[in-house]
Amino acid sequence: SYPKDRYEVIVVDNASTDSTALIAREWGARVVEEPCKGVARARQTGFLAARGEIIASTDADTAVSPDWLAHIDQVFRASDYTGGVYGPVYWPDGKPLERWMLEYPVTLILGLSNRFGRSLWWGSNFAIRREVFLAIGGFSTDMPAGEDTDLSLRVNRYYNIRYDPDLIAYSSSRRIKRGYVRLTYD
Repeated sequence: SYPKDRYEVIVVDNASTDSTALIAREWGARVVEEPCKGVARARQTGFLAARGEIIASTDADTAVSPDWLAHIDQVFRASDYTGGVYGPVYWPDGKPLERWMLEYPVTLILGLSNRFGRSLWWGSNFAIRREVFLAIGGFSTDMPAGEDTDLSLRVNRYYNIRYDPDLIAYSSSRRIKRGYVRLTYD
């Protein structure tokens, strides 16, 4: 629902061996290459390639609402002091216990973390001002996992972050299906 001339879609080809880059280009995305494997490096490359004032982050296996970008824009327009915004992530294809955990305890923790100044956003559903991202130094690219939450904690030291329970993303639970331990490192 957001005007197409006001955003760009960037897909980072992180040394993929499938047709990801080709398909993304066919759909009109701008594809940038990151030959060094790792989600932190891929996120950093994509964020640095972004040209807009606001950078919104999601994943290839995540669905957001048609008004997701408009919602993010509205949050940032409401306050010049907002450095970032994030919302809950749900796994609609997860097992009942997994769906319940994300919908209740995890979502509660995400909201409470923001109230206590320790915002814990996930890479599949957040947005940040480009100037804030650059001022903080971006993602810690040497981290095997948790680079998204690390960024939110560093941003929160200097800038206001807003948790918005209406900014919802639905992500695949495929990582959890490979095991809870591997989830941390994928």
